[in-house]
Amino acid sequence: MSLERVRADFSKWAGMEPTMEIAASGRVRGRARVEVLLFHVTEQDGVSKDEEFAYLATNGLSDTPSMGEPGEQRAELVLLVDGHRTRADLKKLATAIADLADGWASDTTKLAHGAIIEGTRLPLFEGMDAVFVSNWGGTKTHLSVDPEILLLSIYPLFDSEVADVRRLGPDKARGAFEKKGVDPNDPDRDPVVFAKIRGARQPVEAKPGKPVGSVTVVRKSWKDIEIWYEQNVPTMFQRMRPGAPASAIESFSKRIKGELPRDYIESLKRHDGEVDLGEWTYLSIENALSNWTRKQGLRRKTQPGSDDRVKGRGDGKMQEVWWHSGWIPFAEDSGGNLLCLDLAPDDGGTFGQVLDVDIEDGPSLTGDESFADWLAAFCGELQGGAYEVDRSGWLVTR
Repeated sequence: MSLERVRADFSKWAGMEPTMEIAASGRVRGRARVEVLLFHVTEQDGVSKDEEFAYLATNGLSDTPSMGEPGEQRAELVLLVDGHRTRADLKKLATAIADLADGWASDTTKLAHGAIIEGTRLPLFEGMDAVFVSNWGGTKTHLSVDPEILLLSIYPLFDSEVADVRRLGPDKARGAFEKKGVDPNDPDRDPVVFAKIRGARQPVEAKPGKPVGSVTVVRKSWKDIEIWYEQNVPTMFQRMRPGAPASAIESFSKRIKGELPRDYIESLKRHDGEVDLGEWTYLSIENALSNWTRKQGLRRKTQPGSDDRVKGRGDGKMQEVWWHSGWIPFAEDSGGNLLCLDLAPDDGGTFGQVLDVDIEDGPSLTGDESFADWLAAFCGELQGGAYEVDRSGWLVTR
């Protein structure tokens, strides 16, 4: 397919003619295999200075080995740059992309949804040494139909983000950026920390001579969390769901073929999940079951020897297996890692103790002996100043 045809399709897609057309360094435009089209929207187009943006799109990659063998999906790459940028800076960036694209057109680098290319530096995106590739807008979007050309986004990454983005995959990674209020297309952004962060534990204290039951702890913790959210993050308070009906909780218990801990039942009666509690999202019954069912299916496909990876972690309290049907997810982080209630502890463990089930590292003990302990610990962190509200209205660690 000719560069002229793709250029015309991009102009139609962008709703404007290219501001510039840039070939790789040392190549003459019009004779290059790949060029970069710059579409720059500025104040002259009726937007404010802060709302300016630019598209930088490859033209010609769809006809190169980077798109795979003949008959495989053809694609072009688009980089979105948000914010006010000078035309000179964008030209440098476009030239750098053209140079990279010209190299990709010659080697075996496969540019497809989910690809991560390390050692890739782009002007403006200071300190970012990699890019990841994703479907444009999160869905399959086509520039043209005949022949079919897919649009792929590229997002620059810091080295510290590469492992987590690779683990998450492009779809969950974009969601993690969004949840943290970070625009991955902003060259001035800071690195994102995807890892779970835990603050100092501050359990609920009992009154002298009167032990606090786990159900009471859950009630008090939720009340304190609700008050804090209402005062500090009212939008999150307003999104808190009501409790689950007794019939749904009973069906949940029957589905997992196990007895749910009383403190967790009390929590479900107050809020049926989907509450952000720091780095974790407290799950609804529906999503808890969905995660449990998915883990059950994955367990049947687990490679032999996986259980060996967790030998020595149980400390006589947790069964040393990669996954157990008696582990019930109740919270999930942005990376898909789970917190689970252990309904099948080892001899030295406690029914209902909390396990951290990591996608890559497998299960481990958290030290919390119950859901009530875990919730009270978060509540203590919240009241102790471990969290603040960022500009986007998200709860983040200090």
